[in-house]
Amino acid sequence: MIGGALLLLPAVGVASCGGKQELNFVGSDAAGAGSNGVSRSCGDRRLDAGEECDDGGRADADGCSAECEVETGWTCSGEPSTCVKCGNGEVEDGEQCDDGNEADGDGCSAACVLEGSCEAPVPIELTQQGGGLTGSVSSSTSESDLSQVGSADCSGSMSGDGADRIFQVELPTAADLEIKVGANFDSIVRVLTSPCDLDSGQVTCSDGAAVSGTEVVNLFNVPAGTYYVVVDGKTANQAGDFSVEVQARCPLEALKIDRVITSEPFRTHILNTSPDCSIDLSRVGLYFEPEAADAPTTLPKISLPPRGRRIMTSEDPPPAGTVYQGNIRYDLEDYAGGVYLCRDGCDGVNGDNVIDAFRWRGQSNDPPSTDPPAMVSFDGLGPRLADRARMSYFRVLHEGAAPNFLVDDFVGAYFVETFESADFMAWDAPADLFYDPVFEKVDGTIGAVSLNLTGGNQAAWNGPKHRLRDNSGMLMAIQPTYVSVRVRGSNKTVTHGEVFFGNPSSVGNPDQEVTGFGSLFRANGTLGFGSTTVDASLAYEAETWYLIEYKNFVFGAPEGSVEVYVNGETDPQSPSTTIQAASVSQLSIRNSSDATVWIDQIIVQ
Repeated sequence: MIGGALLLLPAVGVASCGGKQELNFVGSDAAGAGSNGVSRSCGDRRLDAGEECDDGGRADADGCSAECEVETGWTCSGEPSTCVKCGNGEVEDGEQCDDGNEADGDGCSAACVLEGSCEAPVPIELTQQGGGLTGSVSSSTSESDLSQVGSADCSGSMSGDGADRIFQVELPTAADLEIKVGANFDSIVRVLTSPCDLDSGQVTCSDGAAVSGTEVVNLFNVPAGTYYVVVDGKTANQAGDFSVEVQARCPLEALKIDRVITSEPFRTHILNTSPDCSIDLSRVGLYFEPEAADAPTTLPKISLPPRGRRIMTSEDPPPAGTVYQGNIRYDLEDYAGGVYLCRDGCDGVNGDNVIDAFRWRGQSNDPPSTDPPAMVSFDGLGPRLADRARMSYFRVLHEGAAPNFLVDDFVGAYFVETFESADFMAWDAPADLFYDPVFEKVDGTIGAVSLNLTGGNQAAWNGPKHRLRDNSGMLMAIQPTYVSVRVRGSNKTVTHGEVFFGNPSSVGNPDQEVTGFGSLFRANGTLGFGSTTVDASLAYEAETWYLIEYKNFVFGAPEGSVEVYVNGETDPQSPSTTIQAASVSQLSIRNSSDATVWIDQIIVQ
């Protein structure tokens, strides 16, 4: 102790008999730090233990403090440490960008790291709004930023040398996708399926707007998946602020013409075949051929739900269930014509935005007097209808796609059911007591869904029934020339799945058919056909689709006959079955056990 103060001495070596021994006095810096806790090696231009940086100096305010710690707002790297200050507007060593501020969420983070890089795209979150999914984000670039995606062809010219940002969009289902980019510089917009991969991942590139304009990208019926939006400067000196807006809506390709009635009252049925999303009908344009002066060209702003059906009619006032009243009358002299659905307004001359269409011949077998739009083609026209008052054009397939349409998609018939709307529209629904009806797509289903009936009661005729009606809605009895139905049974050891064409009983249970013809899956493993008794049959396999066709009808008293074909084959012992009816007026489907029957497509001509 000197002058009342304790003298602190470092450790020294002391000689002893056994050799030199190190002694540590109180206050010594055995860890290599000075008395103020600063590393003795701070300032030696090397990164030693406990140092965040070392620039060779012991001064503050240069990025690396006198204590060899990185100062706020700076980034230091290397040995000796080189320190740069993020936010000074200059891209320096160790920075990916520098937009002159220390804020996140504007394209360049507070640490001068790109927000929207190939390795870490910025997600654009889509949320439900109105009739679709929407999302938006704002960002910016500067001329000094790195260019991640190089120059490549865009709308016919090499573009994309400027600074860029990458955004990620997740589509949960197929959609019509619209991307709008508003920028205060000359920008281009790329859509990719792989971030920054122009060789195999580019979907499209847009360069249609002028400087400081809005680039708009429209992609139709885009499959569900992950997509990347690249906002790029057209040239190396193009950079600035921009916004990205994304809207995903139900694809209009899901909207189909479903039925066309060419007699009074004229009607056109349209169907949303999508199982996932609703369609805003105000996005849809109409074109009728030949076009009446006051024919409607647009639809009202109505949301058509998944599998939803709507009817356009010429009736005034329109009946319940229809959505538009207008002159949709076709060629009144011959009842030939056509109807077109379009994306936005229809161009009757060019037709490049037609999404669905159908044309048919008139009574004299002549085509419509007006040619179709230039870019729309048909492989044929619907045949003339022999009985316009009771027959109409029904859709049975969806093979044709714009701009090439197939006549076989439609059939002229008294009645067609494909269950596309996944409901019992126009049917008397089955009693809930015995049935659990389900609309589903199982393997082999032709349309979007088939009808599944599970359960039932042998003694109760309480399955779904359809009573045949003419085009004005009146009940009718017909003598069909052709009937087909696709069926699938689940169990070869029980009787189930009866599909019967006949007439309601005049005595007893009015819902029970006692005359007509039909089929059922029998407990002996055969498909049986007949009226009150089975007089034709063919073996079947469980959970396999069969096309049953009835041809060459003979209606007479006391009974007639009809030939039966199953997948094109007949029972060699009994190729026909009896019909104990002069006509038929209703179709009934029922089940009689816990087995399952599937019904897919019914056609009555």
